[in-house]
Amino acid sequence: MQLAWKQVWSLGFILFFFFSGCGERERPVEDLVMQAETLMDAGQIESAILILERCQERAPERVDVMEALAFAYAAEGDPMLASMTFASIAEIVPDRPEYYLYAAESLLEAGDSKGAVGQYNRYLTVQPLDRAVWVALADLQISQGAMNEALEALLAAEQVESRAVQRIKIGELYLRRNNLAQAQVWFGRSLESGSDVRDEALLGLLETAVRSKRFADAESLLKQLDAEYPGRLDQSEIDSVRDQLLVWRARQTAAQEAAAAFENSRLQTATEEAEALVEDPEEGEGDATSTPAIEVTTVETVPEGSSLTVSTEALSPEPTDPEIEAPVEAVEVSVSAISPETMSNDLLGLARAKRSVGETIEAIRYYKQCLIQNDAQPLVWAELSEVYLESGNDRWAQATASEAMRRDPDNPKLVLQYLRAAQRTMGTERLIQEMESAYRKFPDQPEIMVVLARAYAGEGVTRNARILYNKFLEQAPLTHPLRPVVEDELSALGR
Repeated sequence: MQLAWKQVWSLGFILFFFFSGCGERERPVEDLVMQAETLMDAGQIESAILILERCQERAPERVDVMEALAFAYAAEGDPMLASMTFASIAEIVPDRPEYYLYAAESLLEAGDSKGAVGQYNRYLTVQPLDRAVWVALADLQISQGAMNEALEALLAAEQVESRAVQRIKIGELYLRRNNLAQAQVWFGRSLESGSDVRDEALLGLLETAVRSKRFADAESLLKQLDAEYPGRLDQSEIDSVRDQLLVWRARQTAAQEAAAAFENSRLQTATEEAEALVEDPEEGEGDATSTPAIEVTTVETVPEGSSLTVSTEALSPEPTDPEIEAPVEAVEVSVSAISPETMSNDLLGLARAKRSVGETIEAIRYYKQCLIQNDAQPLVWAELSEVYLESGNDRWAQATASEAMRRDPDNPKLVLQYLRAAQRTMGTERLIQEMESAYRKFPDQPEIMVVLARAYAGEGVTRNARILYNKFLEQAPLTHPLRPVVEDELSALGR
């Protein structure tokens, strides 16, 4: 009897555990997803991810689980896992291509721009009429230097819906490829649309005209731009165009004056020679009525003070009597033949001499004449910029420094001169951007470090300023003249 009771108790114990186990059913996935979302709203991201990952093990292709998990990964700061999950959803549900966009955004956040391009292209394969995504893809490809692909994307966007902003970008890309004819076409189309980017279209046409050496057209466009948008050119990246056109106009004026003066001299000489032959016919062996051929030199259009390139031109009218050959007596007009290099060096010497005694107006005049002779002298442009800066003409200082930098972009001294001038003309935000760009290009140049550090310090970004000051002290020679000043400025910030 005792044994029977023991068997009953054992059987009851086993049944209790059996039914207890059966009573603990797994919660539905929907409930777990809701619980995970509640945890995410409360900021408990890790706990939410654990629940959702368990749900995914139970239901690997449930979109609601994968979607919640992808957003949880993104909130946790793991964009790579988020992008992979979003891309997987897009493959499971082909009619929901927007998940490719979510994947692209996650990859961009992770710093994988090439991967983002791939996701954009997958999306556009399904949705080719989404103009905004074509434009976003083009912008991304431009940032990667893939100009041909960016151009194709913008042209696709233009086919979907034509917009002036897109036309401007297309014109700019053609300009980068040096396809000036197509650039002019697209900037012109932007101008015709009468949109709010008309100023950008005029700037594009102006740059295209200058690069095509159509300076007369560029001059007209500049007048139109100044009339419609005063000061717009000076705020653009091509603000040096005004200087280029002034130099061109000075050359044209000087050339016209020289040509007119020489033409007067030629006519006067021809008249005097003709009169002399009439008064003394014995000097010729033929009929006195015949007019001798007069060989003269004509001047190529060059500005005042430059060398005159000459070519011969014969004026040989027929003699009055066809049977009598008039003697040919060459009368040569003497013209100075100083080489452009010599003239340029002489003018540069005069400019420096005037600058050394403080005669800045005269110095500027000689610097300009020197550049008219040869404008491919970056150091001379830089010196002219310095003189403009000394005289308080900040805008011209920046423009001429820009010309110097354009002719020798790998010279950090010229970049530094440009930044000095820009400090007086640019707004703080753009100035710091220019300085940061210079620092990225010349990370080991001590003077550029100091310029950027001071800009950061002035804006209260003391951490960055201290980093650059310390880098200067590590890399600059012990004898560098800025070292004591930098040490004082760093001490003032607190090391």
